[in-house]
Amino acid sequence: MASATGVSAVGNLSTPAEEGLAEPSEELLVAIMNQVNYYFSKKNLSRDKFLQDAIRKNPEGFVSLDTLITFPKLKALSTDFDVLATAMRRSSELVVSEDGKQVRSKDDHLAALGTPVGIGSRTFGNVGEMKKYFRSILHRYDRGMVLEKKDQDDVLELLQKYHPDAQGKMGDGVKAVEAGSNAQFPDTLCFVVRRNDDTTMDFSYIKCVEAAFVGR
Repeated sequence: MASATGVSAVGNLSTPAEEGLAEPSEELLVAIMNQVNYYFSKKNLSRDKFLQDAIRKNPEGFVSLDTLITFPKLKALSTDFDVLATAMRRSSELVVSEDGKQVRSKDDHLAALGTPVGIGSRTFGNVGEMKKYFRSILHRYDRGMVLEKKDQDDVLELLQKYHPDAQGKMGDGVKAVEAGSNAQFPDTLCFVVRRNDDTTMDFSYIKCVEAAFVGR
């Protein structure tokens, strides 16, 4: 489920059905519009992988209201599709489908974010997200520990695809990937390739990640 980050929820707002009213309040409509505007903003999309993936599944970038009402802040405002559509149609930043069951951003913010990078079964929308993933792998291990196979596979794919001297690092083949350090920076943890001849070479995952997004 997507994260609950977003515009602050407005308290004590109810849907028409909950209050028995014929029409939703102005306050409720504005709150819904602002919340959905935020979801589709460049700021939120830059870090919301769930919504990025949902947008990419539709050729025109539409996301169903069934998906959006799983977001806690919007769900707290209303789950009535008619109310949601009415509110979203007020926005100059959104496009609502003719049937009122889907919505997309007027601007293609994903294009501005660049093409996602794939490693293994994962995709990364930006440098920060990818760095965080590989940092989390590295810090699961103590110095000298060999990475588990899935982690090794992802680290080696990163190295092969994006390090400027991948062949030099890997030599005649890789026996294992370990957590270790560079001789010049002994206090800094990094990935170390143990080659088939038992020689070792450290490398910077940060350099690889940054290279992955050059020109995207």
